Amino acid sequence: MIDLHIHTNHSDGSDDVISILKKAEAKKLKVISITDHDTCSAYQELEQLNVREFFNGNIIIGVELKTHINGYKIELLGLNVDYKYINNEVNKYYLPQKEKRKIEKERLLKICNDLGVKLDTVFNDEYNPYEEYAGSYIYKHIIKHEENKRFFKNRQFPECFYNFYREHLSNPDSVFYVDLLDIIPDINTIIKLIKESGGLVFIPHPFIYKENSMNILKSLINNYKIDGIECYYHNHTDEEIAFLVNLCQKNNLLVSGGSDYHGISRPNVKLGVIQKNKSIPFEIIQNWYDKNKILFPK
Repeated sequence: MIDLHIHTNHSDGSDDVISILKKAEAKKLKVISITDHDTCSAYQELEQLNVREFFNGNIIIGVELKTHINGYKIELLGLNVDYKYINNEVNKYYLPQKEKRKIEKERLLKICNDLGVKLDTVFNDEYNPYEEYAGSYIYKHIIKHEENKRFFKNRQFPECFYNFYREHLSNPDSVFYVDLLDIIPDINTIIKLIKESGGLVFIPHPFIYKENSMNILKSLINNYKIDGIECYYHNHTDEEIAFLVNLCQKNNLLVSGGSDYHGISRPNVKLGVIQKNKSIPFEIIQNWYDKNKILFPK
């Protein structure tokens, strides 16, 4: 069993590195990858640990990097990367977290003000960009007021911030779309970064972009040097997994799988588990895992 898409508190996950290792060991996972957003800093911590105290499997070095394609904010997974190279390079392309979140807050607040969204007059002073995404903070205040339902389909609030982020903040067709493309590196830059670090480029969670998913997927496969697809994902149906695996076979792409575990912020997502409580089989990566040995522990 494997899980090649995991977040820690080095980005937006709640669990520290040791907790992830212990949970992976308890689940008897054979291979994992910590894929924090826009950083490989978790691997600096791992270098200081005796990994075998906590986890007997192997760790493929990974990262999830924000980018954009055709006006849509997306992510790409880099697997088997050189974490020192990634950490040295990402500061060239991404603003510090605090700075980026302040920009996001200002732009989303302007959208809300222009739309006439009702917000508490004093909430603005409470925001701490070190602790929370600006979108998450403002989302919690939007849904405090029933009258704001009029801005959403069927007059229903998105059920969680994750849905608000995917369906609105990142969707150019939404009135809440926050354009951050000027501060996010373009897709050619990110693919080049992953390749130069010795990594493989995977498309994660292909269906989270809703009605835009197929266009994004086709554009990535047809126009860019993609190595593989995350076919096994926490909410993929059996039919979606089969479709993606077949797509990989037709296009000579590698197969991967991961839960996208974040901890308490997504309590329904379990480490090493996909829909219907199924595990992700090691066999799906065996054809490329054996050829790529930048692994912890060394």
